Amino acid sequence: MFTPYPPSLPPMHRWQGASGQWYVFNIYPISAVPDWISSCNYVLARPRFDAMQAREPFYFGESGDFRKEFGSHPKLWPAQLLGATEVHIHLLAKSRSERLDIETDLRRGHWTPLNYQPTPAPLPPSAGLGAFASVGCGGGLGSAFWSGIGISTTRTAP
Repeated sequence: MFTPYPPSLPPMHRWQGASGQWYVFNIYPISAVPDWISSCNYVLARPRFDAMQAREPFYFGESGDFRKEFGSHPKLWPAQLLGATEVHIHLLAKSRSERLDIETDLRRGHWTPLNYQPTPAPLPPSAGLGAFASVGCGGGLGSAFWSGIGISTTRTAP
């Protein structure tokens, strides 16, 4: 069957690192990540449905064998509990070292509740947690709940 139009490309999103560098990512639904993806940087995120079409990141990572690791990723379920519906994939890094540099740059530029490393970025107004908790303030569901699903309720100062 002939189709007059080429297949559509996945939507894209740009993430800016602490260095000021921008990185382009393809966006896929968590349930429909292509199985051909292997070495990449990735973000577990959700759309914010605002005028800027912003995304809220929950976890930045890198992988040398994404298709093998993704289904059993330890941060996948906690990210989904927080509302993640998308996986953003960056395929342009040429080596593991470059992927790690990109991951670090992005993590330093954004607050992500599921990364283990402390982040200097300030908490966003919503903190990705909505009305469910007050991070670091002893309110809401409290740190026992968040640590139970792998989320640290402490952060470093900006």
